[in-house]
Amino acid sequence: MNDDRRVRTLGWLLIGGSLLINEPLIELVLVPDGEIEDPMLSAVVLGFACLGVAVGVYVLRRRPAWHLPGAAECALAAASLVLTLVFAESAARFWLRFVASESAQERYTLIHDIDGEELRYSRHHYLNYYTTPDFEKGDTRHNSLGFRGEEIAIPKPPNTFRIATLGGSTTYNYGVEDDDHTYPGRLEHHLREMGYRGVEVINAGVGGYNSFESLINLQFRVLDVEPDLVIVYQNTNDVHTRFVDPAFYRGDNFGRRRPWS
Repeated sequence: MNDDRRVRTLGWLLIGGSLLINEPLIELVLVPDGEIEDPMLSAVVLGFACLGVAVGVYVLRRRPAWHLPGAAECALAAASLVLTLVFAESAARFWLRFVASESAQERYTLIHDIDGEELRYSRHHYLNYYTTPDFEKGDTRHNSLGFRGEEIAIPKPPNTFRIATLGGSTTYNYGVEDDDHTYPGRLEHHLREMGYRGVEVINAGVGGYNSFESLINLQFRVLDVEPDLVIVYQNTNDVHTRFVDPAFYRGDNFGRRRPWS
């Protein structure tokens, strides 16, 4: 194949490839929840596609006198690229498994590479997700009902005043490793120090929950433990429900919350 024909082939490949690099394809292949929500990322995808088409048109019209590599050179370059990517992937997996900190492992490990019992959150048929029952990591543990902390007696023992705390990560206190140092844990500690020996404080917070999930959480999980008092603390999570295109805002939070996947 002469250089002129190779240049024309390159031009058509640039145009065809750029037209294939579109938002639906990127969402299907690379985006976990199947939708690009960041407008900046959508603009970048569109920009790359337009740039590729423009370069392809330039190559077809101008046919610059480029010396393009032959088949053997292309094969060598492709093999080198594949070997480099394999090495990089292997090195990244070695670092993640044997060198990275626990927080880095939790942040970067793919969900299908994690044992289900090691996941802090699990799928829930009404709540989308909730805190995994019997989860344990360091000084953080969930009881058999999925609430953070010690086991809860059901039915409630006599002379027990039970307080349930609802909310998101600022109630669950993600980032605080010791259960006793969470705000519900400290509340129980201080109340007992004041002489209220029969008080129990249940940490029913779940990271990411807003008032929508907290209401369902109260109805389907928390009322079963017979609370005498419920404390709700949402911080800024309720504001996040409006961080959507106004056309997609619904009273049931459809525009913000996606199904667990």
